[in-house]
Amino acid sequence: MPNLLSKASVNYPPRLTGRVFAVLLAIFIFSASAFAQDASQARINIQRSGISVIEALKEVEQQSGLSVGFNNSKLEGRQTSLNLSNADLSTSLSQILKGTGYTYEISGNFIKIVGEKALPQQGTPRLRRVPSKPSPAR
Repeated sequence: MPNLLSKASVNYPPRLTGRVFAVLLAIFIFSASAFAQDASQARINIQRSGISVIEALKEVEQQSGLSVGFNNSKLEGRQTSLNLSNADLSTSLSQILKGTGYTYEISGNFIKIVGEKALPQQGTPRLRRVPSKPSPAR
């Protein structure tokens, strides 16, 4: 039986192949950025008293379609009361994490819960450079 596939291969001109690739790449990038914009435009609805922070973050994950990454042991046992009605993602995350010492970073389809950067307190002593003594002449 003859191998029909080996004889049926078509050689497309390199320009056409490059153009097709460029068009497909542009479609992929556009659709990925459109999805990311849609996800960040998500509206969050949580009206609960005494909800755990972890439970609230899981609710945000479900309602926004984004993945939320956090350390369970750091947020375990923390409670909050939320009255979020059609709130944007940023407002929702700020309310959930208020007073926990944590904040968030959004990157693509992922929300990362991170520790707040410690700000220097007023009156904190600053280090100053002390000039070194010249070495004795020999």
